[in-house]
Amino acid sequence: MDIYLIRHTKTDTLQGLCYGQSDVALAKSFLEEAQLLQQKLPELKSNSLIFSSPLTRCVQLAERLSDNVTIDVRLLELDFGDWESRCFDDLDVGGGRIILSMLHRQTVKVLSIYANVSGLFGRMWCMECTLNHNKF
Repeated sequence: MDIYLIRHTKTDTLQGLCYGQSDVALAKSFLEEAQLLQQKLPELKSNSLIFSSPLTRCVQLAERLSDNVTIDVRLLELDFGDWESRCFDDLDVGGGRIILSMLHRQTVKVLSIYANVSGLFGRMWCMECTLNHNKF
């Protein structure tokens, strides 16, 4: 079984924006980028399984590739909490990146980010189990 993990095309956001689960729009270049992607992929078979995050930017690309798309919340991007919809450059504290400066009162946020990353890997493992056992 071949598995392709495909990230959405460019978004219509400021460069460096931490958008995570924010449902941002795709760039005007979407159709052009999607076509280039399709040219790089092998032809999809009629029984190909296409899964997508429920975020619009992901669904649009998945539906461009296939008429048979399964939306699965386990594929959602990380939720960046207070950092959501903020530019990474705005997360500086005292000249250093905020993640490097979070020692005492900010530790909870670091642990929260870690929990989100752990959750992402857990969801990917569940997706693998689903595919391997054909329970979708």
